[in-house]
Amino acid sequence: MISGNSAADILSGVRGAFYNTLGELYKYWDRIDIICTGKNNTDPGCVFGNVFIHPSPWHKIFQPFWIKKCGNKLAREHYYNLMTVQEYPPFYNGFGTWLLWRKNKIPYVLQIFHVPGYPKSAGIKESFYRWLAKKFIARDAKNVAAVQVMNKTQTPKFLITAGVPENKIVFLNAIYLDLETFKPLGLEKKYDVIFVGRLADNKGIDLFLDSVRLSGVNAVVVGRGPEEKKVESFIKKYNLGGRIKYAGWVKDSKEVAELINESKILAVTSFNEGGPRVALEAMACGVPVISTKVGLMKDIVSNGENGWLVGWDAQEIAETIKKAISDEELLPKMAAECVKTATAYEKKEAIAKFVDGLKQYMRP
Repeated sequence: MISGNSAADILSGVRGAFYNTLGELYKYWDRIDIICTGKNNTDPGCVFGNVFIHPSPWHKIFQPFWIKKCGNKLAREHYYNLMTVQEYPPFYNGFGTWLLWRKNKIPYVLQIFHVPGYPKSAGIKESFYRWLAKKFIARDAKNVAAVQVMNKTQTPKFLITAGVPENKIVFLNAIYLDLETFKPLGLEKKYDVIFVGRLADNKGIDLFLDSVRLSGVNAVVVGRGPEEKKVESFIKKYNLGGRIKYAGWVKDSKEVAELINESKILAVTSFNEGGPRVALEAMACGVPVISTKVGLMKDIVSNGENGWLVGWDAQEIAETIKKAISDEELLPKMAAECVKTATAYEKKEAIAKFVDGLKQYMRP
């Protein structure tokens, strides 16, 4: 596996979504090696007995050459049936894997889970990344066995316009839910609406905050990131301390599930996404979703059944929130449909299907 920071985070003690995925994925393979970017000079390590993580000791700009060096060493020591490669700007994983593939010819699946700036850009940087993606993606896909996407319509459309052959694009679900944690808990509803996610430009936290201000509802914000000062400033500027609770980053998935259960609706206000996972986690808790038209949401959200799709407009989002919570009978009726939608993403079954999907690209 050629990955990013999430693998190095595991060696630092983080037990997030990627760790939980590996906790099921390792059962299907004799050995998994993960080459990733480094973080805080993290040393190599092993989890689950057969998952070996190799963080780069070099700066990110040299990551392609670390992938080549580390990958060639591993390929001399072990026989690999397949590689998976998470690709994203600035595209060093794709270039590094190409350097590795030229010598070893290990078949690989390129994973495009998120295109920054698409379908909508949150700023100049994302617009530039979207332009870069159109320049690089077709080149990256030239020698791959397949290009994996995590939604069925939005990302494939972009890839095809960028020059990726349609017959190379394959949908393999990459969202896996722990339904023992994310489930209806029967807790009192303390919040009208909840936001959960990294506080970054593409998540549209401005849209969320403005929609809460316009709608007059109460809300809780869960997450940390470069935009957290903006959240605090907004609350202070509009004197919304009594209506918006900023919870920061909570300790674990159990606490996230509890906060979602204490909310009537989850709002996704992102400009671009692959999933997002949190929307399905909310549905698993029986909580409907109001979402912009991003990623997997376009595939699974049915208006009035398990949620609503909205545009990137704070007033529209505010009106949808008010309409949803004004009908006391509506949201409880939608809960069962939400849980039904999420059931298809149960971790063990979903990962088994993912592995079966990958096996068709393996070499003997």
